[in-house]
Amino acid sequence: MANKTKRIFKRILQYTVIIAITFLIVSAGATKVIYDFCFPRYESPETVLDEELVKLNEERAQASFYSGENLLAGYLYSPADGTKDNLVVFVLGMNAAVNDYLWQIKSFTDNGYGVFIFDPTGCGSSEGKSAVGFSQILLDLNAALEHAENEGNFGFERIFLFGHSRG
Repeated sequence: MANKTKRIFKRILQYTVIIAITFLIVSAGATKVIYDFCFPRYESPETVLDEELVKLNEERAQASFYSGENLLAGYLYSPADGTKDNLVVFVLGMNAAVNDYLWQIKSFTDNGYGVFIFDPTGCGSSEGKSAVGFSQILLDLNAALEHAENEGNFGFERIFLFGHSRG
């Protein structure tokens, strides 16, 4: 009788271990599939830009900087009136790149604001195999602000933050 109880206990333990391992493998696989679906690399679709926006892009200055190991593409748009009073650091939403916000940038520059905007990790012209996750934008933003305040020498008196969605 004790032998039969040991065999039953051993079999229950084996099934429990097999079920637990199977659950872990399936959960890890499902997590990876969901992650890849939610945070893919984003490339802006090719669009024909209005003549005003083409001119705006031609006049911007490129300002690349690192966020972790990834080199991010940043752009400085100068205010139309040439002043260096106010700089808006523009933080993009999920699955977006700089060219998706050109009309908003133009509105800021036409009203006397400089705009510093960047493609986040895994988006547009920036490095990265994926957008990593929602918290990655905080790391990217911190790197962008440090660049704008220190390394970039943009020379603006005040810096404002403007964001959309996850930005």
